[in-house]
Amino acid sequence: MKKILLSFIILFSISCSNSESDDNLNGDNPDEGADVVIDNGNSDSSCPKPLGLEIISDYTTSTSVICKWADYDNTQLFNIEYGARGFSIGDGTRISTGDKSKEITGLTGNTEYDFYVRSNCGGENYSEWAGPHSFITKSGTVSDSFTGNYLIEEITNIGSNGPVLSNGSIVTLSISGQDNRRKFDTKFFPDNCSPIYTFYFVLQENGTLNVPLLQSACSCNGSYYFGPSNEDSSYNLNNDSVFYLKFSSDVYNDCSSGVKQVTYKFTKQ
Repeated sequence: MKKILLSFIILFSISCSNSESDDNLNGDNPDEGADVVIDNGNSDSSCPKPLGLEIISDYTTSTSVICKWADYDNTQLFNIEYGARGFSIGDGTRISTGDKSKEITGLTGNTEYDFYVRSNCGGENYSEWAGPHSFITKSGTVSDSFTGNYLIEEITNIGSNGPVLSNGSIVTLSISGQDNRRKFDTKFFPDNCSPIYTFYFVLQENGTLNVPLLQSACSCNGSYYFGPSNEDSSYNLNNDSVFYLKFSSDVYNDCSSGVKQVTYKFTKQ
């Protein structure tokens, strides 16, 4: 009887052991799906990894981006590694910074990339790598378009009341800081009695043009407003010979009422 009972206990133990192994193989392991730790140095829990990796979209161009992250441990140095999307740590380009943001330059337009960040706590003590965070650079073709001399023509006639651009004049468009921003200099008060002002517009990724800033001043015996329209106009990235810009013009010169939407045609010379 004792032999039968002992045999039963042994068989029961083997059965339970096999059952646990089968559960792990079938994905019931509670640790399954945890992040894979990518380490290229001595990782230490006393050196927390950065959080909240992101790209500042307003400063993304065809050749550069600004990446940023959060750190609540007052870390003095960070390592960034970036490369083509899907690259492995160690195969990318590595740079360092003492700030919580870093500009990455020398990129290729309309291309997908990944970047990782880790804290460098000194003495070969690094955090785990945070990331990847993926992004895509802008198309580089816009940087070569919508520049040079353009003829301005007034499409919406608002008469003599209200500020207007110098109808029939030639302005020079140039890049302003980012490859999708343009600027030009012109007068905009009636009879051109104002000084010359700089106007800006943005070639947005969705194919629209936007005037982000206004011009307002007390001059020419009145207070005038001329700035962003309530409507965006469109453009063709592959044809910069003609485009239209819309503005809001204060036809009563009181900076508060009678604002009218006006359109100007720009023709490349």
